[in-house]
Amino acid sequence: MSGLLRAPSCAVAVSLLLVPAAAHAGEPSTQPALVLAADGGVMARTLSWKDDIFGLLRDYTLPGAPSFGGEVAVYPGAFFTRGRLAWLGIAARGEGIVGASSMRNGHTDALPTHASAFSASLRGRLPLPFGAAWLDAGVAEHSFTIGQAGITSPDFPSVDYLGPRLGLAAELRLPRGLTVAPRVGVARWTSAGEVASAAWFPHAIAWGVDAGVRVAWASRGAMGPEHSRAARGFAPYLDLAWSRDVLALRPQLGDALVAGGLADDRVWARLGLEWSLAGAPPH
Repeated sequence: MSGLLRAPSCAVAVSLLLVPAAAHAGEPSTQPALVLAADGGVMARTLSWKDDIFGLLRDYTLPGAPSFGGEVAVYPGAFFTRGRLAWLGIAARGEGIVGASSMRNGHTDALPTHASAFSASLRGRLPLPFGAAWLDAGVAEHSFTIGQAGITSPDFPSVDYLGPRLGLAAELRLPRGLTVAPRVGVARWTSAGEVASAAWFPHAIAWGVDAGVRVAWASRGAMGPEHSRAARGFAPYLDLAWSRDVLALRPQLGDALVAGGLADDRVWARLGLEWSLAGAPPH
């Protein structure tokens, strides 16, 4: 995995160093040095099998479950300078669901259901006249597990996707303190958990895509001139996200289970609060 990450991580640093100095002309008067956020909402999941030859596999739907998460982004250089070193940072996010259960057809036991997600990346953030754009290069993981209740087993594979991820996002400043931040990402999962085990589909390979948008509002007390962030500020936000993990199952001759693929979709709706600390002031 380290070899897969080395190239995109270097690309973040190199791309920033090659940006023309003219980019400074339209950047905000301050850049973030630290951003913290916490949110809560709901997550839904749908998993469907493709080309299930023997009809032995069951699709799965979780209409919705409460979710809670948090994230942090820190730009160490921004505490001391407004130059290109202030554009390099580290970002991480963690999230999980609570209070969820599943039920197998023909059974009455509530099966404990757990889901979690985590990502960590190097980030290159480029200030622009309309806001900012950034590139993430790192690792991501998300899992979904249905446990046993009594003598009732789920007869359904758990997943634990893990691998390198690249993400691209932008922050667009709008009037009255509003910002809109769309984002997209792609991942190559190097492991997928139980679904890729010998009991299910040991030859499966997996990829992931994700997209989202965040709409935030910063009160006047958290805003400086021309919508630049003040030294400290709070901003509530609405965040909508979607991800799809796709597995090519690649069954072999003699396998008990035969299917062509799997599509695993998740949707999030979150309300949260962000706190930001600005970096070095302009001179």
